[in-house]
Parts: sequence; C-alpha cells; structure tokens
Amino acid sequence: MVERWEKGPFAAGGALRLEWQRLQAQGRAPRRDFLPSGALEAVWRPDDNQSLSLAYTATARAPSPEERYAFGVHAATQRFEIGAPGLKPERSHQLELGYRFRSARLEADLTLFHHWVRDYVFFRATGGSDPESGLPVFAAAQEDAVFRGLEASVRLNLLALDQGDLDLTLFGDRVRGRLSQGGDVPRMPPLRYGMELGLYRADGSLALRLTRAEAQDHPGRLEVPTPAYLRLDVGGEYRLALGEGRGLTLFARGTNLLDQTIRSATSPLRTIAPEAGRGAEAGFRLEF
Repeated sequence: MVERWEKGPFAAGGALRLEWQRLQAQGRAPRRDFLPSGALEAVWRPDDNQSLSLAYTATARAPSPEERYAFGVHAATQRFEIGAPGLKPERSHQLELGYRFRSARLEADLTLFHHWVRDYVFFRATGGSDPESGLPVFAAAQEDAVFRGLEASVRLNLLALDQGDLDLTLFGDRVRGRLSQGGDVPRMPPLRYGMELGLYRADGSLALRLTRAEAQDHPGRLEVPTPAYLRLDVGGEYRLALGEGRGLTLFARGTNLLDQTIRSATSPLRTIAPEAGRGAEAGFRLEF
C-alpha cells in the first residue's frame, strides 16, 4: 500500500507492506515469520533547484536457510559454516536525511543515514578450523547493531558542445557498523572517494574513473584488515541504429589499469583471492 500527498513546496508519502514467510527444513519443525515493513518520507522544495528530504524506514528480514541450517564447507566462501536454527528475524529502523540540487550545469546529492538493527544476523569468525578441510569455522550469530554513514556526489558540466557534454563527477561514501556488545560489524566497506571524467553523446560515451579506497582498519573480531588501493578504469561505447527498432552497440573497457592488488573488505575471499589485475574487454550487443 502506497500513499502520497503534495501541497505547494511540501510533499509527504508513506508505504506499508505485510509479509508472512514459512520455512520447512527436512526433519525440523516449520518456521513461520511475520515480516512487516513500512516507510514515511517528507520532502521540502524551496525552489525549482533544491529539495530537502527526511525519511524513516522500518523493515524486517527473516534469516536465510543458510544462516539457520548450514553445517559444512561452503565452497563459494571457502569457510566451514555453522548455522543457528533459533535465529530470530532482523528488525531494522533507518533515518535518512537527504539534500539534492539540480541546475543546468551542476548536480549535487548528499545523504546521511543512521540505521539501527535489532537481532542483526551475521557469520562470526570463531578462531577455529575444521580438522578435515582445514578451513576456518564461522558460526551464525545475532546481535544488535548500529550503522552510520553518508554518500555524496557532485556532477559538473565542464563543456556543453554540439558533439556532446564533458562532465566531471566527484563522489564518496562512508559507513561504520558497530555491535551492541562491542566491536565492529565484520566485512564492512572502507571510506571510498574518487572522480570520473566523461564525454557523453547521443550515440555513445567515453569515461575515465579513478577510485581511492582507504584501508579498512575496523574489519571485525578475528577478521583481517585490508590495505588501501587506487583503481583506474576506462570505458566507452558507441551505438548504431540499424532501423526498424534494431541497434548495435560496440563497447570496450579497461579495468584496474594501475594493476593494483585489490582486496575487497566485504569479500570473504579477500585473503586468498584478490580482485583481477589489469584487464580489458571488448564486444558488441545487438538489439532486434
């Protein structure tokens, strides 16, 4: 159910959703979870260029079958995982404050958020290892958690030509998660920021993107910190109209051009499988 109201520079809206979930595992009693969610938002537009918004969201999430019933080696994460059948649904509340600016040459967005999660579910490192596989043991755990962060971006039109627009975009994001009993939420992304210089035309685009990720020095209990890195990517595409609704798109991309060793702080494989080094790809898409 969704409702919206507008009057002059003010607008407000709300949404409500009700969900019931039933999970039946072989040899176990069925689990039934009631998962309501809702949202409220208020927006103020002082003029045609700006808006200020405040949003509140409440959600519920049932633990996944893996989080409840896993017991064994997980090949994709290279861990021995132990679930917890007694896990309760997560209940979360989020406040989000946003500012938005739009003009012919400049776009800016800023979002601040504060997120409370009751009974947050995650896999916690135990410090032990499975004697058969030798893989580290992770056990499903549940604890209240708080997340705080921000996202920001600014896009400036440097040149507006008949041949296309040359835009410069600056961006960044930061989030920190803390557990109620002390310690950091594991596998959280570090501070990231960067810039993108792009040429955009009706028939294609070309962009150069530079991203800096700082070291993650708050990896969580018994987790491994990750070093900072600088990543440079380039990509472009060209679109051809073939008539009768058909089209051909040619594209090429270069990734991690600085050939950095990138270990993603959010990946369970970061200690054994860094992201790919310098790479390139090219191809086409045919639409008909």
